[in-house]
Amino acid sequence: MTNQVSNKTLLPPAVGQHNKADFEFQRKIGDGAFGQVWRVRHKKTLKQFAIKQVQKTKILRILDQFKREVAIMYTLDHPHIVKLYSHFEDDKFVYMVMDLIEGGSLFNKLSKENILLERVAAQYFREMVLAIEYLHTRDPAIIHRDIKPENILIDKTGRLKLTDFGWANYVNKTAERMTSCGTLEYLPPEMVDERGHDTCADIWCLGIFLYEMLTGTTPFKANGKEKTMKNILTGSFKFPLGFSHVAKDLIMGMLEKDTVKRLDIFKVKAHRWLNVMQPIRETFIQNIPPKILSFLESEKTDDVTAYSENDTDEEPKATQGTAFRKSILDIKNKLNNSTKEILSNRSSLKENCKEYFNMCQKVKDLETQISEKNREIIRTVGNTKEMLSKIFDLNLDLERLESQDTNSLIEKNKEMHKRHGELKKIIRLQQIYLENLKSQIKSSSKTHADEEKSLKYLQKQLLELKDNNIESKHKQKSSIYEMKLNLDIIKTQIKEKDKIIQNFNSADRVIAKEVSDFIKDKMSLSKDFSRELNRKIEEAEETINEKEQQISELTIEYEMKKSQKLHFLRKKKDEFSRQMRKLREEQRVLFMKKTEELRVDIKFRLNEARKVDFYVEPTQIDQNKKRLENLKNMLIRLSKMKTKKCMEHKENINIIENNRSRIQEIELFIGEIKSQYLYTDFIDDNS
Repeated sequence: MTNQVSNKTLLPPAVGQHNKADFEFQRKIGDGAFGQVWRVRHKKTLKQFAIKQVQKTKILRILDQFKREVAIMYTLDHPHIVKLYSHFEDDKFVYMVMDLIEGGSLFNKLSKENILLERVAAQYFREMVLAIEYLHTRDPAIIHRDIKPENILIDKTGRLKLTDFGWANYVNKTAERMTSCGTLEYLPPEMVDERGHDTCADIWCLGIFLYEMLTGTTPFKANGKEKTMKNILTGSFKFPLGFSHVAKDLIMGMLEKDTVKRLDIFKVKAHRWLNVMQPIRETFIQNIPPKILSFLESEKTDDVTAYSENDTDEEPKATQGTAFRKSILDIKNKLNNSTKEILSNRSSLKENCKEYFNMCQKVKDLETQISEKNREIIRTVGNTKEMLSKIFDLNLDLERLESQDTNSLIEKNKEMHKRHGELKKIIRLQQIYLENLKSQIKSSSKTHADEEKSLKYLQKQLLELKDNNIESKHKQKSSIYEMKLNLDIIKTQIKEKDKIIQNFNSADRVIAKEVSDFIKDKMSLSKDFSRELNRKIEEAEETINEKEQQISELTIEYEMKKSQKLHFLRKKKDEFSRQMRKLREEQRVLFMKKTEELRVDIKFRLNEARKVDFYVEPTQIDQNKKRLENLKNMLIRLSKMKTKKCMEHKENINIIENNRSRIQEIELFIGEIKSQYLYTDFIDDNS
C-alpha cells in the first residue's frame, strides 16, 4: 500500500514548481493529526514561510476533502485568512507553503487569560467577521464549518488569521449541505438534528466564539455528549451577572435556533455593539480590489503641457516660425488626445481585469463541474457495461432454459409433487394425532374438574375427621389423667381405711374385705380396658404404616410409568426430527446439485458465447426481461409456499410440545388424587 502511495501524485502540480530542496527547514512549530508544521526559509528569496507537512497514508481516506481544502485555500486572499502560496509532493508527504504566523493560537491565549477584555474581544470578533464576510460573499459562497479558537492564529502585530479549511465547502444553491462536521460544542442545532445547513452554521459558530471570549467557556457545555447535544437542541444557556446587554443581544441573535430568524453576516457586522466598541487598531478595508498586472501599475502619464498657450497670440516674425509653432500645436493636440485615449484605455483595462478575474473564477467553477460530469459519465459508462454483461448472461440463461428438455423438467416437477404429497400425508397424520390429543385433553379436563370438586369435598371431610380425631385423643388423655388422679386418691383413701380397719372388729373387717374385693375387681376391669385401648392404638399404627407403604409403592410405580412414557415420547420426537432433518438434507442436496449443474453449464456456455461476437435486438432483450420476471415471480411464489409449510410444521410441533407438557401435568395430578384417595380410605377404615 505504501509503495502504491509513494508512486502516486495525489494533487495536480502547482503553478510555480517547488521541491523540498528549495527550502531550509529551521524548526518545528506545531503538530497535528495528519502531520507537522515547520518554520522554513526560501533559499533564493530568503523569505520565511510555514510549511504544513502532511503524510500521504493518512489523507488517502479523505483525499477528496483534502483536495477541496487545497483548492479553496488557493482562491482565498484576505488579510485575516492564512494564505496558501504553493504546494509540492515527495514519496511520503504533501507540503503546503503558507503564511508564517508565530504568535500562537487564540486558544493558547484564552487558556492563559480565561476571559478577554470587552474591547479586545470586540477587536478580535470584528476581524473574524471580516474574514467570514469575505468567505460568504464569494461566488459560490464558502462555509468554514469549524470556527473555534484552536483554528485562529495571532500574527506579530496582534491581528487574527483564520486557518484550517479541512471542513470548508462551497454552498450548494440547489440543496443544503447535509454533512455533520466540526467540534461538538460549536455544532449548530441543524447539524445536531441532521438537517441541511448553509452559511448560517458559521454565524452560530461566531456566536459561540464571542460568548467564549467574554465568559471563558462555551454556552452549551455539559457532562457528556448527549447532554451537550440536548442543550444545543433546546437552546438553553445562561449569561453571567453584569454581562453587557448590547453584547447579549448580538449573541442571542447569532445563537437563534431558527435559521430564518438567525442574523446573517451583514447584520452582525452592522450591529450596535461593534459600533459602540471602537477599534483598538486600524482595521483592513473589506472590499479588496482585484490585483492589476504589474506593467499597468508601472505606467505613468507624461506631462505634455510644457508650452504656454500665450505664444499663439503673438504676431509671427517670420513664416518659418509660424509654421513651426503650428506644427508644435498640432503635436500638442495629438499628445493630449493620446493621453485621453491612454487614460480611457487604462480604465477599460482595469474593468477588463476585473472581468478577467471573475471569468477565471467562473472557469474554475466550470472546470470543477466538468470534472464532476466526467466522473458521472465514467460511472454511467461502467454501469451500462455491467448492465450489458448482465443482459448477455441472462440471455444465455434463457437460451439454456429454452433448450432444456421439457421431459426432465416434468420429471423434476413430478418428484417435487411426490415430496409435497408425502409431506402432506405426514402433516395430516400429525393433525389427526393432534385432534386425538385435543379430545383426550378435553375429556381429561372434564374429569379433572370433577375430580377437583370431589377432592375439595374429601379435603373438607378429612379436615373434619382430623379435628374429631384430635378432640377424641384429647378427651381420652383427659379421662386417663382423671382416672390416674382417682386411683391416687383411692390409694390414699385405702391406706387411711387400712389404718381404720385395723381398729375394726370382725364384722366390720368382713364388710371392709368385701369392699376391697369389689374395688380390686373394678381395678382389674380398668386395666383390661386400658390394655385393649393400647392394642387398638397399636393396630391403628400398623394399618397406618401399611397404608403409607402402599402409597410409597404407588408413587414409585407412577414415577416409573411417567419416566417410561416420557422416554417413549422423547424417542418419538427424536425420530420425527431426524426424519424431518433427512428430508431437508435431501432437498438441500438436490437443490445444490441442480444449482451446481446449472452454474457449470452456464459458465461453459458463457465462455463459448464470449468467443463469438453477436448483436442482441432490443425486442429480444425485452422478451427475455419479461421471462426473467415471470421466473422470479414463480420463485417468489415457491419460496412463499415453502415458508408457509415450514410455519405450519413449526406450529404443529409447538402444539405437540405444549400438549405434551399438559399431559404430564394431568398425569401428575391424577397420581396426587390417587394418593389422597388411598389416604382417605385409610382414615375411613380407622374411624
